[in-house]
Amino acid sequence: MGSAISSSMRKILQTGSEIVILVLASACAGVPSVDSAENPESLYTPGEATSVVDRRADFASIFCALLRADEEFAGHPCAEYLHLQDGAAGEITDTPEVQAERLRYLIIPGYGAECYSHVATPFEAAREALRAEGVDVDLMMVPGRASTADNAEFIAQALQSDDHDGADRIVLIGYSKGLADTLEAIAEYPEAMSGVVAVVGVSGVVNGTPIATNVPMTMRVLDRLRLNGCELGGTQGDGLQSISYEHRQSWLATHRLDPRILYFSLPAYAPVAEISFGLRAPYRRLARIDPRNDGLMLYRDAIIPASYLLGIARGDHWAVAMPFTDANLLVRSMVANRNAFPRTVLLRSIIIAVQRELDAHLQ
Repeated sequence: MGSAISSSMRKILQTGSEIVILVLASACAGVPSVDSAENPESLYTPGEATSVVDRRADFASIFCALLRADEEFAGHPCAEYLHLQDGAAGEITDTPEVQAERLRYLIIPGYGAECYSHVATPFEAAREALRAEGVDVDLMMVPGRASTADNAEFIAQALQSDDHDGADRIVLIGYSKGLADTLEAIAEYPEAMSGVVAVVGVSGVVNGTPIATNVPMTMRVLDRLRLNGCELGGTQGDGLQSISYEHRQSWLATHRLDPRILYFSLPAYAPVAEISFGLRAPYRRLARIDPRNDGLMLYRDAIIPASYLLGIARGDHWAVAMPFTDANLLVRSMVANRNAFPRTVLLRSIIIAVQRELDAHLQ
């Protein structure tokens, strides 16, 4: 009995330490002053700039209808989870459904994902629910601490492997750093992307995040610790540095995304009271620039140029995709305590919205 308790305690401590290391990576990073006037307005003005197509009203109609039909979240108002424009939800009579067509959805997780994959993975329960309905949706786990360049190569090789040959059309859903990995793969390995018809960013790194800038030496040492099931990364740079403001801005200025692919953005932000304990320190640092952030990303930095803006989620960076509600008590209460979010509704809404836009382009 004593050894069993000791083993359980060690597992809890290991899980807690891995999560805390990732939280410290955000909390300890310096936040420089950022002058938005130095960057393209189209990345910062969703719905108003000509390069961003505003689909918030349409997406709200889908999301709010699905929310009302959801067994777990039906009693919650739509505005609790989605920033709504006036009258955006409209009058909805029918609950939209995912169409049965030959599309494969691959979710690319964020920084450190494999380090705590035993705790949670992006849209875990949502993926299971949709797969049970015949939707082809899966997770493509990438090296957790590798650079965007390394992970772009990883994604390209995975798409060219036999594992992904069956789908006629592929939609890549990049969460957090996974979006930067995905965008880099699109630009650097076009031959591997022949089956990709759409890319979706969910709280995704586009412009970079100030949280990854000026990371102190102590945090860089922690970032290089060997952890079980969490490789140190590849050979083409540093994972944190590759999502810094400076690196991503430089990359965006020198690379072009494939125009035949449709791009969709779904950033997030929430007031500090709705931010989990583990993200409040970086939230407050980012709030010096803009309080509209999710604890790790400014909402404006999660919008892909020339994309369709699906909506802006109301939740923190973890709540919108990471089901820490199913994690152990330490994580649920001490780190991710604001994690209740209708993630299955969100993922289903994304899939329906993307399908509708793809169908419109085929007409």
